[in-house]
Amino acid sequence: MVTCLGCKAVLKDQTRAVCDFCIKNGKLPEIYATRIANVNILERHFSRLWTECQNCAKTMHDKVSCAARDCPIFYMRQKVRGDLQEAHTALNRFGDSSW
Repeated sequence: MVTCLGCKAVLKDQTRAVCDFCIKNGKLPEIYATRIANVNILERHFSRLWTECQNCAKTMHDKVSCAARDCPIFYMRQKVRGDLQEAHTALNRFGDSSW
């Protein structure tokens, strides 16, 4: 079940991001801008967490291979990565932004 990214109404057309009500009320640009801002916030958060992992592993250029299963940064980074993927999926529902 796909819902409107603005008002959470169920959408019959699963390829759309927002419902007709939100479009008619001029909410589309606001919803899109909010989703872009959310992606930006999550990307910055992930970047900061990644930098902490690089500092801890003492490598800034190689892959970080973390073996510390009790590290809160590791798990926070994994959660933010998942949140970021969800945010990108929601943003991709808008399709071509030439509207």
